[in-house]
Amino acid sequence: MKIKELENVIRRFNKDLYAFAYGLQSSEATAQEMVLEAVFIFLEKKREQEVSSELELDSSLEGFRHILQIKIDLYKEVYSSGIRKTEIPANKVGDKNFLPFYCLEKSQRAVLFLRQKTAFDKAEIEQIIGVNRPELLALLSRSRNQLMNNIGLSWNEWAQHG
Repeated sequence: MKIKELENVIRRFNKDLYAFAYGLQSSEATAQEMVLEAVFIFLEKKREQEVSSELELDSSLEGFRHILQIKIDLYKEVYSSGIRKTEIPANKVGDKNFLPFYCLEKSQRAVLFLRQKTAFDKAEIEQIIGVNRPELLALLSRSRNQLMNNIGLSWNEWAQHG
């Protein structure tokens, strides 16, 4: 796949990448910076690998898998960038409805976002976050519990409202 084709594929994911970045950092400017940084790093890595020798985009299963791997790699770069960025204090979040979410750790926000807002399966989330299955399941459980505690709901109350 040529670099220009890669750039076109990446454009399709921009909104999703931005939403994920905004989930990690509650600042629009920081989220945009993270996406741009992730795309730049990804494209530089691909240039170094001489992308032109890779398979061409088509509708085959192999082409789909290749595009999915590109998407996973981009999310991984956004996550890596988000973990390194300085956190905006949760009390500075503009929309207070999201305060319980932004009070979570970045890794907790990332795993909840990826599980609830994307079509990634657990194996793909493991690749993005860089954990194994037991660690992912434990992180997901802790994240859900902490979010409900932040909201002020118990599991039983959540099940009744949910």
